[in-house]
This record gives sequence, structure tokens and C-alpha cells, in this order.
Amino acid sequence: MASPGFVQGCKGKSVLVIHGDQDERIPLKYVEQPLAGLTGTVAVKTKYYASEDHFLFLSRRAEVLEDVFSWMASW
Repeated sequence: MASPGFVQGCKGKSVLVIHGDQDERIPLKYVEQPLAGLTGTVAVKTKYYASEDHFLFLSRRAEVLEDVFSWMASW
């Protein structure tokens, strides 16, 4: 997310970031730092799942899909 190519490619678009707040493989700070660089350039929506790790798509699949579909419908 921090690369110039990503930022350039996403200008004027909407991005959804879904992340477990207990993810040890990709800690939340490694997500929040690049997101700060997108402010004002890309429409970013974040959804952090409490007490979830890297595999939240497996443990909370229905909720994740609901959030993705809701975000997609808002375009």
C-alpha cells in the first residue's frame, strides 16, 4: 500500500481494508502506517475485527463477506 504505484493506481477509487487486530503475521501497525499515506488520495474504509488473527476470513467468514458485499454495494 505504500508503493507509489499502488497509490497512483488507486487514485479516485475506493479501497476496503479488512484486518484482525491480533494478527501477528502482519501487525496492525504495518497496515495503519501505509494507510496514513493514502489519506486525501484514496477513499479508504477500514474494518478491524477485534480479537482476530491473520485467519479471520476462516473464523468469521460470514461477517467478512457481509462487510465486503456491503462495501461493494456502496460504490
